[in-house]
Amino acid sequence: MSEELISLGLESLVRRDRVVVLARPDTIPLQRLIRRYEGEGQVIDLTGGRKARTAIITDAGFIILSSLRVRTIAKRFLGHA
Repeated sequence: MSEELISLGLESLVRRDRVVVLARPDTIPLQRLIRRYEGEGQVIDLTGGRKARTAIITDAGFIILSSLRVRTIAKRFLGHA
């Protein structure tokens, strides 16, 4: 099991093995999911007031919002950045 940490920007990290999905949060289905999870206290906003560009869904049922683009985070997962 990999416990490698991946940077999500603004000095925030996530364990690589806990991430299930990286997606853009501006689609209607994801916006609905985010609203539902906000009501349950399961959204972690790491944007620092910036626009959310990536929604990271974890295996623990949390949605993490990041201001970094999906491609940037994906490159970090693949070890290219």
